[in-house]
Amino acid sequence: MNKEVIICVDDEQGILNSLGNQLQNRFRDQYDYEFAESAEEALELIAELEAEDMQVIMIITDQIMPGLKGDQFLVSIHQKNPKPIKVLLTGYSSLDSAVNAINNADLFSYLLKPWNEHDLLLTVSRGLERYHLQRTLEKQVETFRKFVPQQFLNRIAHEGIESIKLGSVTRERRTLVFSDIRGFTRFAENFAPAEVLQFLNQYFALMHVCIEKHGGFVDKFLGDAIMALFEHEDPKQEAKLAIQAAIAMQKSLVEFNIEQEKKGLSAVAAGIGIHSGRIVIGTVGSESRMDSTAIGDTVNVTSRLENLTKFYGCDIIVSEDSLALLKEDQDIFWRELDIINIMGKEQVTTIYQIFSSQAREIQPHVHEAVEIFHRGLHHYRRQEWEQSLHHFQHSLSLYPEDRVSQLYLDRCHHFRDNPPHDRWQGIHIFDHK
Repeated sequence: MNKEVIICVDDEQGILNSLGNQLQNRFRDQYDYEFAESAEEALELIAELEAEDMQVIMIITDQIMPGLKGDQFLVSIHQKNPKPIKVLLTGYSSLDSAVNAINNADLFSYLLKPWNEHDLLLTVSRGLERYHLQRTLEKQVETFRKFVPQQFLNRIAHEGIESIKLGSVTRERRTLVFSDIRGFTRFAENFAPAEVLQFLNQYFALMHVCIEKHGGFVDKFLGDAIMALFEHEDPKQEAKLAIQAAIAMQKSLVEFNIEQEKKGLSAVAAGIGIHSGRIVIGTVGSESRMDSTAIGDTVNVTSRLENLTKFYGCDIIVSEDSLALLKEDQDIFWRELDIINIMGKEQVTTIYQIFSSQAREIQPHVHEAVEIFHRGLHHYRRQEWEQSLHHFQHSLSLYPEDRVSQLYLDRCHHFRDNPPHDRWQGIHIFDHK
């Protein structure tokens, strides 16, 4: 690991020698020391060090030098990288330069020339303590953000992490994505706990890339499930990004399974539900143990849509609330699945299948099958069982692996022999017991 670097800048070699001797006598080989005789030379030196991945942690510079002055040099550095501690060596006649550096370069301290060695070393020691404390805090915050996404912090910690309180809430409309691995419990039974965790971490890392790339962020990893939120000022674009992320997740899962099979491991499948609606984002728990989360009916519906992917044999199911914004989008290939009464809910909603590829990538026979399927759905809603049977059979012949067409064939046979009541509207009611 490269050592941290302290840079000294002065146009007099004797001053640089004095600075170097005093620093090295005090700090020995804890740091690397670099020297420059002008601000311009120092800027080149810093660029070279950064290219070599060296960390410049402190800059001690004279004020009066040919070319760029000390305060101007520090301001220039600060605009590019505010992290290094900055110390200015100046005279009584140049105190205005120290004020400029304080205001515009976060100057840590200034020393009057000729300086007292004790004062210099005390200033440098305190500056280094401040630098390392700031880096420690940054690492802690970065670690904290791995548990609480920045998007949540923006809502529940307006005045910094220390301001987080139990019960902080915001209410907003968002598009949610819920994904779950199918049959994971049975899958995991064949592996040791450490192997299961390794598998999940590899899988989650891949899915997380797809979500972040499309403007989403993960709210929770729930066992083998993922709940993600998408935010965009344009609701239509937000819904599209969520759908694109889901498609990308399914494509990445195909690649993931190829690697799994190379290792002699079983492939896995995942269902994804997408829904847009009102949610509450906030903190829940107790004063001693709290968590950030999104809650509300929208969250529950999204989870239930994901669960329905198993029933319909689909990779991705999206609600009317999300797809209504995008039905005219030629990049997304979808079909209507059903009108349902979601388990435990009074409201009726139309749900749709999103195919796990862009429209132009779908095979022609699938396009034709979906078109014929929609004709069958039209006759089904009109209780025209023979016509709907004809279309669903035709659709299934073109797309034999389609569980949805088979499901409607079974329904048509049932209703042809057992006609529904007069008020029947084609709504499928799920038993939530």
